[in-house]
Amino acid sequence: MESGFELCLLESEVYAARVNKLCVANTVLCNFGAHFSESLMKRFRESYFGPLLGLHKIAFSGQIMHALALRRVRGLGVKDMLGLSYAMGSNVAQFSVKDFCLISGLKCGTELDIMSGGDAHNRFMKAHFTNRGHITCNDLENAFLKSERESEDSFKLGLLYFVEFVIMGKPQNVKINEEYLYLVHKMDEFNNYP
Repeated sequence: MESGFELCLLESEVYAARVNKLCVANTVLCNFGAHFSESLMKRFRESYFGPLLGLHKIAFSGQIMHALALRRVRGLGVKDMLGLSYAMGSNVAQFSVKDFCLISGLKCGTELDIMSGGDAHNRFMKAHFTNRGHITCNDLENAFLKSERESEDSFKLGLLYFVEFVIMGKPQNVKINEEYLYLVHKMDEFNNYP
């Protein structure tokens, strides 16, 4: 116990690790520049992810992220589902969902039931993916790059591409979250999805 609070990891459990930055914002934004017209870029800037277009300019420090992860406080302040608490010196800093929304510029609402896409979803899937049921990030990137330039499908694939490669920072061989394939057809819900 440290200054009246307990860390999630005991000092004896602390481990050495390397935190990787798999986010490839530069690549994704270069591909957007080559694939999107000014009107599609304007739509992207107005979307849920518009505030993150400058993400590629931010320096990342894996050492700081690892050190912070080791300083997580157990059972004090905000609940895990509503935020996290970290020991900073002899104080505890609380980071809530509201803080995350304010800092990131993203909207955080209630989760939606998104598993229905109808004809638009079926057409989209058939047009862009052959291995439905196991779509990897590589499949998504290829579908985006092969899509008709400046089309509505290109825009939707671009949003998914941004989510998986920039926000989630997934490697190419990892399966995408297929729920997003339904959500991208409902832009109002997409722009308010947590």
